[in-house]
Amino acid sequence: MRVITLPSGRRVSLGEYVRSWRAVKAIVAVDPEREVAHWQWFPVPAREVLADIRAGMDERINARVPYVDRR
Repeated sequence: MRVITLPSGRRVSLGEYVRSWRAVKAIVAVDPEREVAHWQWFPVPAREVLADIRAGMDERINARVPYVDRR
């Protein structure tokens, strides 16, 4: 199973990560300053979480890591 490690050290499945990303986008649309728990070890404003997710995605895309043997 593919997992992603959050800045807090918590490991989540790729599906859970995508669902959370969608939820954070919805929160930012309504209240960007609303605090989100479990991203860091302290609550973080939703707009910062979304910025971190986008930066991580850009980093992964631009890293040009080749496809490796996935079983």
